[in-house]
Amino acid sequence: MVLAGVVPLAEAYVAINWDTLIFLLGVMILVAHFQFSGFFDWIAVHVVRIANTRLQLLLLLVLASGILSAFFVNDTICLIFTPIVLVVTERLEIPPVPYLIALATSANVGSVMSVTGNPQNAVVGVSAHFSFLGFLAHLAPVSLVGLAINAGVLALFFRREILHHPLRAHAPAIAVKIDRVLLIKCCIAASLVIVLWILNYSFPLVAISVVAFILVIGRVKSQNIYQRLDWELLPFSRLSS
Repeated sequence: MVLAGVVPLAEAYVAINWDTLIFLLGVMILVAHFQFSGFFDWIAVHVVRIANTRLQLLLLLVLASGILSAFFVNDTICLIFTPIVLVVTERLEIPPVPYLIALATSANVGSVMSVTGNPQNAVVGVSAHFSFLGFLAHLAPVSLVGLAINAGVLALFFRREILHHPLRAHAPAIAVKIDRVLLIKCCIAASLVIVLWILNYSFPLVAISVVAFILVIGRVKSQNIYQRLDWELLPFSRLSS
């Protein structure tokens, strides 16, 4: 539109919602610290250890990916969980397709419940000045019902592959390295974010301020964090809005 002369460049800059970009960048940097601490790998491995049947594994995956996507952005959960799901299904000698589809669909359904779930929610939440709890109260019930329906549809569609099939006696051994000190710092930062949002402080201001805080106390090399950011997601979120 700018190249064609339909929209002047100055107006294009003004049309960008910088609050949403700052908000998303802050959330992504905090999520990158959680990822670097090994938190998501630990969750995924423990989901596998709890499950005794293929159906239980599917249900736990739906619940875990849905809930985590609501607070850590659905794209992140899909990217992190996919390699783990592939490794687990290979070692357990079970078909991967039902679980990959469960991951993708549940991440999208679960992300509906929170303003931090996906870029579209961020645009709506920041632009419409919704409160964090208000957004959650209205959409969490819808999302949870959607996750239940999603699990039911998947179990029905893939019933031959997952119903009445126990898993192996022992879950596959997958080494997970947890940086407990960094994880504690991440939890403190995340708790601070949620508390300030509940107190109706600005979404972007809180996100970027707490991220500055975690960058200082986290003591993780900046390049290790920036490499984990989905930079393409930021301009895409503005184009899609």
